[in-house]
Amino acid sequence: MILRCVVGALMLGVATANAADGAWGPWPSPKDSPLVAAGFKHDDGGALIVMCDTKAKLMSLGIEEPRASWTAGTPMEVTTKADIGKTNGPSHGVVIAPTRVIVKDDSTWDLSTMGDAQAFFAIGVGGYARIYPTENFRKAVDPVLAACGDHF
Repeated sequence: MILRCVVGALMLGVATANAADGAWGPWPSPKDSPLVAAGFKHDDGGALIVMCDTKAKLMSLGIEEPRASWTAGTPMEVTTKADIGKTNGPSHGVVIAPTRVIVKDDSTWDLSTMGDAQAFFAIGVGGYARIYPTENFRKAVDPVLAACGDHF
């Protein structure tokens, strides 16, 4: 479990530095990593990353919130709301760095809500909220879901 959190933290750190702002797309993984990912990065560095650990067949969500100053190990409630009125949550995440949260077990339900959105969905975590567009979301996330044996 701790190894997965470390890999997730490494994944988020590398990906945040390399991702293009403002579009859903593949997210870089550390070399020799079992992670396949796609994500969206806001222009201020905030990001949402959908990840599959191909060895464990485990889906996760990584959330980067540069405005936050959380304490590692703190449990965090995450809520996902689609523009069609569908809401999921709270899901249960954990802080892995002062500005990073990872959601593991509940992530599938959040992904379902995101996939049902027509134009946008919102993620709320730890007193912060962000809106993400759905344009290209399914196309970018489909390979990640497939890597874990899932689909929309």
